[in-house]
Amino acid sequence: MSLNALIRKLLAQTVLPSSRNWLDECFQMMDRAGVKLGGRTWRREELYDVEDLH
Repeated sequence: MSLNALIRKLLAQTVLPSSRNWLDECFQMMDRAGVKLGGRTWRREELYDVEDLH
């Protein structure tokens, strides 16, 4: 087994399942909060344009 395969296997067994549970819980809490966002949509260019942040 290569080192890359070993690391991938260990990550799949330890990190990914707990991350998924944590992420699911976060989404459930956000759904229950009932907060309405402004509906702003973002273009990819805007997300990477750090000049507009200052």
